[in-house]
Amino acid sequence: MILQLLNVLIGLTLIYLIFSTVASALFELIETVLKRRSQLLRRGVEQILLAAEKAAERSETLVETRVKTFYDQALIFGLYGGDYDPTGRQLPSYIPPERFARAVLMLADAKDSALAADERKPFEQLKALAELLVGADAIADAQARAKAVEAALIQQYNDTMDRVSGWFRRYSRQWLIEIGFFLAAFANADTIQMIRVLAMDPVLAEQIADSAAEVVKQRSAAGASEQCGPAEAAPDPQPADTAPAADDSGDRQLCVIRENRALAESLGLPIGWVRGDVDRLAEQNAFEWFKKLFGLFLTGVAISFGAPFWFDLLNKLVSLRSTLKPKDKDAGAAPKSVT
Repeated sequence: MILQLLNVLIGLTLIYLIFSTVASALFELIETVLKRRSQLLRRGVEQILLAAEKAAERSETLVETRVKTFYDQALIFGLYGGDYDPTGRQLPSYIPPERFARAVLMLADAKDSALAADERKPFEQLKALAELLVGADAIADAQARAKAVEAALIQQYNDTMDRVSGWFRRYSRQWLIEIGFFLAAFANADTIQMIRVLAMDPVLAEQIADSAAEVVKQRSAAGASEQCGPAEAAPDPQPADTAPAADDSGDRQLCVIRENRALAESLGLPIGWVRGDVDRLAEQNAFEWFKKLFGLFLTGVAISFGAPFWFDLLNKLVSLRSTLKPKDKDAGAAPKSVT
């Protein structure tokens, strides 16, 4: 009985993993168009420059000018193509912390360049703050002092990027919720109906549990890449710590979607709309309608948890099943030896 219940849970978790992976891939496809990572990163840089100035000196035009100065610096400009455009989508989605710190230091010390004193001001203030934090005056060795100041700037950048990561997590979670509800309705992935089928068909539930064990094995060996590329399908909530997506990212996400769709179709669960479903549903009473909508709602909410969550849970359930299954066989063999 316990093993049968575990098989039902594993089958349901596998379905959630499949749909969550598809949702993550769809989100990445959307993100390649919207480029929200780049915009949030630019906003984070803006916050750092704002913190270096007095409130009385802040103005939208002045801040934007200084953000442009930062992005036009050679070390940063090499990370993206084209001219700087705050509303554009070509800005980098990733700036290495070391490159950020060195760009700030170069802008702060650019007294002999064409850079105006007013444009250098926030960068000079950032450098001065870093020197104050590390006690640069007490460090005699010039090289050690420079490394300490750079490390302080890196730390400030990383602290700000933690906030940027939080912004992106909230943004991606909103998208995953919307995509999750869409996928649940589009694929007719009714949690209540799937539980009923798995509970009433122990053989199917066991077959799906065996398939889940194989999925866990394959994805663990492949680093959850599903043989579609080196990167994971789940959306990265930390734009500051991840390199930009490769040019073939779109093809890889489409591959992920195709593979997971094929896997879902191979399980034999009642997923998808067939001819007559809508007509039969229209004839149902209010309770049946509520049950259908609630089942789709549960699936949509589950998808929004993300593929990593369901993969970790599936891994634990499969491991638990592997420990219980031999005991179940031994228990069945014991009566024969006694007789």
